[in-house]
Amino acid sequence: GQRINPQVLLPMRNVYIVFDASQQRQVAVVKKLGAQLAKTKPVIYLFSRLDAKAGWGAYQKLLDDFGAPVYQLNQALLTRFQLQALPTVIEGRGERLAVTEISAKE
Repeated sequence: GQRINPQVLLPMRNVYIVFDASQQRQVAVVKKLGAQLAKTKPVIYLFSRLDAKAGWGAYQKLLDDFGAPVYQLNQALLTRFQLQALPTVIEGRGERLAVTEISAKE
């Protein structure tokens, strides 16, 4: 039974930002935060919800706003990282992963 830390063998190089795309305040905060973080690491955007009424148009607006791919959060990541509040930043820091909740309040 040897224990191996995957973060040591294959460090996470990306920063993942998880947010609720149906909340405009979160979108604004994530857009600003993503621009800052992109200066040092590639950023992957993951949304939990989208404005269902706007449908495809809401998704296209996200792509235009971020100028980058935006992916839907899957249940496996939600469970694995025990996400309870959004927006959240997930990134590798040395031998550990950091999961940080970000305030989207004004």
